[in-house]
Amino acid sequence: MDGKKHSFLYRCMALLLCLILALAQSGCARRKSGGEESKESEESAAPEAENDGYRLFLEEWHYRFSGAPEALSAEGQSLTLRQGGRYRISGSLTDGRLIVDAPPWETVHLILEGVTITCRTTEPLWIKSAACVILETAPGSVNSLNDCETASGSPSEDPQGNAKFPLAGEPFAACLRCDCRLIVQGSGTLNLSGKRGNSLITGGDLFLEGGVLTLNAVHTAALIHGSLRISGGRLNITSAENGVAAIGYGGWEGNVLVEGGTLAVACRNTAVLYSHRTSLPEKQVSFLCPQPMRKLSPYASPS
Repeated sequence: MDGKKHSFLYRCMALLLCLILALAQSGCARRKSGGEESKESEESAAPEAENDGYRLFLEEWHYRFSGAPEALSAEGQSLTLRQGGRYRISGSLTDGRLIVDAPPWETVHLILEGVTITCRTTEPLWIKSAACVILETAPGSVNSLNDCETASGSPSEDPQGNAKFPLAGEPFAACLRCDCRLIVQGSGTLNLSGKRGNSLITGGDLFLEGGVLTLNAVHTAALIHGSLRISGGRLNITSAENGVAAIGYGGWEGNVLVEGGTLAVACRNTAVLYSHRTSLPEKQVSFLCPQPMRKLSPYASPS
C-alpha cells in the first residue's frame, strides 16, 4: 500500500509540475506577444507623430520646402500653397509674398514660428482661396508682415477710396488679405504694418482666440467683411485713421464682439465701426480716440 501511495503522490507532483511549467510558458508567450504588439503599435504611431505638417523655411531670396511637391509652387518672389493641411513656416523674405490658393473646401493651418515677410508692391500674405484659414503663432515667436511706403515716401491713396469693401480684382489693400474666414490663435505675436493703407482685410469673419495681434495702419486698420469676435488673446491697434470696421451685408453680420481677451485701440477717428451690434465689456476694451463707436448702415463707408 505504501508503494502505491508513494507512486500516486509522485504522479500528482509530476502533473502539478507540468501544469506550472505550461502556465509559465503561456505567460511568457503572452508577455512576448504583448511586447511585440506594443512595439508594432509604437512603430506604426511613430510616422504619424512625426507627420506634424509640411515645413517651409524662408531664406531671404530663397526657400526650402519639406512636403509634397504639388503643395507649393513658386513664381518669381511669390510662393503659393495649393493644398489644405498644416504648414510650419519660419524665416524671412526680403521682398516677396506668400499666397494661399487651396481648394475652397479645404482648411489651411499656418503655424508661424518666427516669420518676417516684406513686400514692396502688394500684400505680403494673400489668402486667396480656402474654406477657412487658421493662423497660429508659435509660443514665444514674433512674426511680422510689412509693406512699404511709395517711392515718394508718402502713403498711397486708399485703394477702397473709403467707400466700399475691395473686390478680389482690385489693387493692393493690406498687409494681410484673407478672402475667407480667418481664425488667429496661439501664444506668440503677429505684427502687421500697413504703411500704404490697411493692415488687415478679410472677406469673412475674423476670430481672435489667442496670441497678440498688433495692427499699425495709415487708414482703417482692420476692414472685416463680416464680424469680429475676440474670445482670447489681445488685439492692439495703433496709428490708424479708424480701428475696426465690421462691414456686414445686414442680417447677423457686422458685429464686434469681445467675449474674452482684450481690444485696445489708439486712432485718429473712430475705434469701432459696426453695422449690426457690439459687445464691448468695459474691463476688456481700451479706446484712445475722439469717438469710441459708430454704427454704419450695410455697405456704408468706414470713413
